[in-house]
Amino acid sequence: MSSIEAQHIDITYPGRERNLIRALSFSASSNELIAVVGANGSGKSSLLRVLAGLQDPNGGVVKWNGVQLADIPGTTRPKLAANLFSSYQRVAGMIARDLIAFGRQPYTGIFGKLKSSDWQVVDQTISQLGISSLANAMVENLSDGEYRKVMFARMWAQEADTMILDEPMAHLDMPTSVAFVRQLATAVEQYQKTVIFSTHDMPLAFNFAHQILVIDGGDHLYGTPEMVIKSDLMHRFLDKSGIEFEGRSFNYKPDP
Repeated sequence: MSSIEAQHIDITYPGRERNLIRALSFSASSNELIAVVGANGSGKSSLLRVLAGLQDPNGGVVKWNGVQLADIPGTTRPKLAANLFSSYQRVAGMIARDLIAFGRQPYTGIFGKLKSSDWQVVDQTISQLGISSLANAMVENLSDGEYRKVMFARMWAQEADTMILDEPMAHLDMPTSVAFVRQLATAVEQYQKTVIFSTHDMPLAFNFAHQILVIDGGDHLYGTPEMVIKSDLMHRFLDKSGIEFEGRSFNYKPDP
């Protein structure tokens, strides 16, 4: 059964004559790492918000585990899917372990009190992700890469089978970006998660993801990296910037 399924999704920005995304359909199964790529303004973030249940599409439906998203109660959704969007801000005066513990909020009930079992999940998350050295650090003292790891740990602590991330490697250096994508791959391979993330880093997307969703000018294509890289849509998208590729490597074409 698909963890997330999009059926004929339309997304329109107010004032635009044509849909930003039109009739988009795809399914993401467990044990899959899916990368969403496309130009700025192509609708990647809007699509992820629709998939996460944070925005209604202009047409079509989204299903989680075979159930239409509109029929899943808001209190149940955080237990099924966790999300991390690029608009988050730091909250000073908090230690990392307490921030990670916010991931347990869907399980705390109306009083919001964490039980010992919740703290066990938090500490297990910290251990699994290898961030014990950050656990007691003040959030404002973390580097961008360290803070991203802590926010990812907060998602992990939700114990949701699906994770949706918008530009998780933005502003990170190359080694940190690679390490982060490896964490996403680990979530898929070892813990049977479904992970959907948007990125502008084509080499990382095509070297790590199992499936690629390309969005360009309202058109879209979904498939394996090997299939997508050979498509006319991908050629058209890359030709705009004079980029060529060989295998899963990308290079700039020399000036004439």
